[in-house]
Amino acid sequence: MDNLFNVSTAPHIRSSITTKNIMYDVIISLLPATFFGIYQFGFNAFLVITTAIITAVLSECHKKVKKDGYLVFSFHDKSLDSWLAVLESIYSAGFYLKKCYPVQAETRTGAHTSNKNSIGIDLMLVCQKVMMNQSQLTMITDERIDEAL
Repeated sequence: MDNLFNVSTAPHIRSSITTKNIMYDVIISLLPATFFGIYQFGFNAFLVITTAIITAVLSECHKKVKKDGYLVFSFHDKSLDSWLAVLESIYSAGFYLKKCYPVQAETRTGAHTSNKNSIGIDLMLVCQKVMMNQSQLTMITDERIDEAL
């Protein structure tokens, strides 16, 4: 009985380095490549990166929202490209846009909205989790935008 092994779950090697610390190092190491990609390929590269980040965040929210639950957040931007990125992220993460409510934003003379191109409306986006039995949602394309206009 003296030769019994102690069986335990992973990790078997102990260290003060946590997964959180490793992920911070990964993010920091990817920043130069990210900035160079944006510099090299322009605003479209920034939109792709932003869409990927928003989709990842909304996908994590999708895991936490109950079966018939809602996700409500506000968005404030003047650019059509930014709106398309957010809407694509909503659909890619497994939500659909249920309702939109305009809300009075800060005044145009606020500390960070003093630009003459700023807008005075925020939109509260109400998204509902897509259930498996619901029909497949279609992606936003240029043809769909033309149809809507």
